[in-house]
Amino acid sequence: MKVVGAFGFLLRGGSAGAKFLFVLYLAGKASSTLLGQVAVLMTIATVFAQVAGLEINQVIGRQLHALSADDRLRLLRRQAQAALVTYLVLAPAAVLLYANLLATYWISACGILILEHFIIEVYRFNILMLRPVYASSLLFIKNVAWVLLFVALVESGVAAPSLSLVLHCWFGVLAITATPLLLTRHAWPTLREFLSASTWPAQSGTLVWQARTFIVSAVAVAGIGAIDKLLIAGKFPAADLGVYFFFATCASIISLIASFSIGATVGPQCIKVYATQGREAYLPHLRRLKRLYWLTAVATMVAIMLPADFLLTHFGKADYHRHIEILYLLTPSAALVVMCEPYKINAYLERQDLVLVAGNLFHLLSVTLCVALFAVKRDIVWVSAGVLLSSLLVYVFFSLDLGSRLVRRHRPRLA
Repeated sequence: MKVVGAFGFLLRGGSAGAKFLFVLYLAGKASSTLLGQVAVLMTIATVFAQVAGLEINQVIGRQLHALSADDRLRLLRRQAQAALVTYLVLAPAAVLLYANLLATYWISACGILILEHFIIEVYRFNILMLRPVYASSLLFIKNVAWVLLFVALVESGVAAPSLSLVLHCWFGVLAITATPLLLTRHAWPTLREFLSASTWPAQSGTLVWQARTFIVSAVAVAGIGAIDKLLIAGKFPAADLGVYFFFATCASIISLIASFSIGATVGPQCIKVYATQGREAYLPHLRRLKRLYWLTAVATMVAIMLPADFLLTHFGKADYHRHIEILYLLTPSAALVVMCEPYKINAYLERQDLVLVAGNLFHLLSVTLCVALFAVKRDIVWVSAGVLLSSLLVYVFFSLDLGSRLVRRHRPRLA
């Protein structure tokens, strides 16, 4: 069992790091303009996949082990039924965004949206049906295979780096991965079963209402990760977005390391102590969790910032080196966001769902206002300063427990 768990952990780590490595590779092989176009593609695809699923499975997460396999399957079907409704809203919005920002390739880009979300839903299905290794393998193939194909084609001289090549590799691998899943009866509750249930609209409506706080949080979190890039894409040249996206991806390694070190080890221990020994026994573990997140964020931030100037100069990346201040602003910003994680974990455990909603909405509002305000300067360095200011405000919001004060009189009643 330990070997299986370690294998699944490695698969998830590889899946999470694939985007980071791809962006680094593309920055070394292609222009910042191409990287900016890829940033638009990845940003919209990520938002669509995050929001389309509605995160309704979070409702099941708190009582997963109390449910039978049939009950889990029933809830998953209701989740997928509800997710179909969101396509009516999200699909036109995504089409319009791609038509404006990637006009030549919008059909392929929209195909990627659908396949990305389909495979993610199959992943969630298998997690909740307690098949984590299969799910992790699927996620690894989805995230890593197309990157490897792209690198192989470029390095062998078959093709030059281009947005067209990115789209063909990404869409092609997703299509190959999704085809057998569509033909596998147990991998995905069939569309016929969704539509044949006469009561599904009412059931889906109930499930959406139960998950209302998670839905709002999911939409807010998706917006937090995308709003700065979409605002830049609308106001700045693609080359500027490429530089910003590169440094933002470098800064995101702080979250990646924290998730796969502290989040994957100490976090579950805190949850277990809270569930088995109660709140009083859990509080010392929470303090330790906060300290470890802080130390990990600061150490990773320093490790990223110190060699940056030398590496960019050594590899002759003048476009990026000219805007290195962006890295020095986005890295502490990412560290501050990571330091908020223990507060979010605590709010989730104590069922303070409105605190999470308030925090995520505050983050979305602050980053939108700060970026929009600083973008008036028409300089992506100023935009980065706006992102840092918003992250500082969010850290103050969580560390001073302002969310609890705002919603003290409200108690969400979730299933």
